[in-house]
Amino acid sequence: MMMAEFLGKETGYCKGRGGSMHIADLSRGNLGANGVVGGGMPIAVGAGLTTKMKNLDRIVLCFFGDGATNQGIFHESLNLASIWKLPILFLCENNQYGMSMNWRKSMSVDDIAVRATSYGMKSKTVDGNDIFVVYDAVRKAKEMVKENGPFLLVCNTYRILGHSKSDANRYRTKEEIRRWQEKCPINNMRKILEENALFSSAQLNEIERDAKEDIEAAVRYAEESPFPSIDTILDDVYA
Repeated sequence: MMMAEFLGKETGYCKGRGGSMHIADLSRGNLGANGVVGGGMPIAVGAGLTTKMKNLDRIVLCFFGDGATNQGIFHESLNLASIWKLPILFLCENNQYGMSMNWRKSMSVDDIAVRATSYGMKSKTVDGNDIFVVYDAVRKAKEMVKENGPFLLVCNTYRILGHSKSDANRYRTKEEIRRWQEKCPINNMRKILEENALFSSAQLNEIERDAKEDIEAAVRYAEESPFPSIDTILDDVYA
């Protein structure tokens, strides 16, 4: 369904209307991606308020990039979430660049997480390329959020490819990219799994093959699916 949505097909999560930038799956609690930088944060605050008012046993997880933390809506959202003690985990994926701007040139702080202090909110920064560290940090943050309200978790990682297909990567060196490629979280995870005898090389190869087959099947499904009918062009349009 996700690949079908990417291709604008009727069988996609949003019937082809959302595409890659606005994909959502409400049945699984995914309120949707957003084409506006930081646009998901106020939605998360609304979801957090709903969660608290209905006394639901869950939290809201809000993803965004380093560039979004320079948007006014970041500060407004953290402020409201803190005032109302909403059960929201704000997770910043610091991939070093907002389009072509290195994050250190657009901020006066050395650690994005310190911005949470202004709102009386706890925060933490971790190695975003270590899946086990991230998992442990999210698990602990979840419990803190349920007990004490919002939390800001910053995961430092790197965007290997360009911001878009038209990005020539002229704002950074090949050496810089190569250094970060050596920190590939997938390769590092595989190394840890093998070294600790959790999986054999053959098992991991089989998992990789199965994943590729699943992706190829999804592409075939999407390509074979119909485009939305012109008769449904106004369906699900609310504004």
